[in-house]
Amino acid sequence: MANYDPIYLSLNDEPRDIIASMDEVVARRAKTTTTYQQRRWLPRALLLGGLFFLVLNFVLGYSGSLFIFVCIGWWIVAFVVWLALRRNRIGQRLAPEYDTAREVFFTLRDDVAPKKFFFGHLDLTGPQQTSKVARTAKNALGRNVSFYRDEWLSLKAKLYDGNMLRVSAVQRMKVRDSYTKRSASGKLKMKSALVKDDRQQLSVRLSVNPQVYDVATMRLMKPGTGIGTYTIVQCANEGGIVNVVANAATSPVTATDIVSVLHAIYDQLQRKTGA
Repeated sequence: MANYDPIYLSLNDEPRDIIASMDEVVARRAKTTTTYQQRRWLPRALLLGGLFFLVLNFVLGYSGSLFIFVCIGWWIVAFVVWLALRRNRIGQRLAPEYDTAREVFFTLRDDVAPKKFFFGHLDLTGPQQTSKVARTAKNALGRNVSFYRDEWLSLKAKLYDGNMLRVSAVQRMKVRDSYTKRSASGKLKMKSALVKDDRQQLSVRLSVNPQVYDVATMRLMKPGTGIGTYTIVQCANEGGIVNVVANAATSPVTATDIVSVLHAIYDQLQRKTGA
C-alpha cells in the first residue's frame, strides 16, 4: 500500500478560508521541495571542499595541521547542512483524498449560508491505527482479523436554502493481522498483514427546510442504484430528513463521485411554489 504524509485538519471556518488554508499547505510543500532540490548538492560540495584542503595539506608537505582542521570544519558544516535539509524535506506525497476533499469544499462553497462555517474534520493520518479498529474476529484458519473504520471526512454545514447537510466519508478495511508460522525446516517466519477488503462508504444526512422543499418519493435512489463509483445501499426519508448510504469498491473515490450523490439527493426535492 502507498504511504502518504499524515495530515489532520479540524474544520471550523468559512469555506473559502478552509480552501485557502489547504492551498497554502500545498504551496508551502511545493516551495520546500524546490528549496530542497536547489540545495541538496551543498553537503556534497562541502565534503569535496574539505577533501581538497586535506589533499592540499599533504601535497604542500605542511607539517602543521591547519588544513586538516579546515577540512574537519568543512565536513562538520556539511553534516549540519545535510541534517537541516533532511529534516525539512517533504517525506511522502499527500493522500489523494486531500484533493478530493478540497474539490468537495470548493463545489459547496457557494451553497453555504452567509457567515456560516464548515464543521468537521479531514483525517488523513491513515486507516490502520489501533484507535480505528471497529472490531476484531478470527477467520476460518484461526488467524486474527481486524476491521478498521476510518472516517477520513466529516462535514456539517448549514446551506443557503436552510437545509442542514452532513456528509461522512469512511474507509473500511478488513485486514488479516500478521502472524508467525513455523516452516518445514522448523524456523519461525513472520507473515505480514494482508488486506482482504478495502472499500469506501459515504453517508449523507440532509435535514430539509420544510418552508422551501417537499421531499418527493425516493424512486430515483433505490438500493442498487449506481451513482458514479458508488452504489446506493440505504435510502430513506423520515419526517423530512433524507438519509442515504452508498458503498464503493474503489478506493479512493473522487470528488465527482461524492458530489454526484449529493446532486442525486437534491433531485429528490421539490421546491415549493413561491419559496
